[in-house]
Amino acid sequence: MACPQQQTKQGFELQIGTNHIGHFALTRLLLPFMEPDGRVVTVASIAHGMGEVDASDLDFVRRKYTKWGAYGQSKGANILFAKGLADELLKANSEIVSVSLHPGVIATPLWRHGNFLATWLISKVYCDKDEAQGASTQLYACLAPAEALPAGAYLMDCALAMPNAACADETGKARKALWEETERRIAAAGLALPNTLLGGAGSSPQ
Repeated sequence: MACPQQQTKQGFELQIGTNHIGHFALTRLLLPFMEPDGRVVTVASIAHGMGEVDASDLDFVRRKYTKWGAYGQSKGANILFAKGLADELLKANSEIVSVSLHPGVIATPLWRHGNFLATWLISKVYCDKDEAQGASTQLYACLAPAEALPAGAYLMDCALAMPNAACADETGKARKALWEETERRIAAAGLALPNTLLGGAGSSPQ
C-alpha cells in the first residue's frame, strides 16, 4: 500500500499488478472449478476515492505517479472488477456471486511505507477496527444469503454501500474497458487464461 513506484517482473506498476491484475488472473483460472453457488469476494478499500482508474494508463506512463493515487487506482480496479465479473457471470447464466468490500481502516503492517508520524497518527485516530473486526465484512460477504447481495455489490460494515461515482460505473463502460485491458495485459505477459469464463467446451487455456 502506497509504496514507492516499482514494477512487477511482468512490467506492471506494482500496486495495480499486485492488487488487481494478479487477482484477476487467479480468479479466471479458478472459476472453471468453482461450485455453482460459489462466491468471489474482492477486498477493495474506501481508499478507491484517492485515485482514478485509467484503463489506458494503468502503469502511470502518461500520468504522474503518486503512491496514494496508484493505491487508489488499484482499489478502484477491485470494485470495477467485481462489477465486471458479475456482468460476465450473468451473461454465462451462472449463480456465482461477485461482490467487493471495504474491510475498515485497520492497524496492520500494510501501513509500513507511510511516514512514521503520519502512520502513528492514523493508527490512533482513523483506524476503526482491529484485525478480527476487519474480517467481519469478508465473512458476511461469504456467508450472507445470496438475496442480500446484489450482483457486483460493494459492502461496508456488513451492509450494502455505495462507492464513488466513477466506481459505481452506472454505464458499465469503465469496468468493460478495464476487463478488456486486463485480459490483454495478462495475455501479453504470457499467461494463458481459459477461453470461456466457467469451463466446458472450449475452455482450455489460450
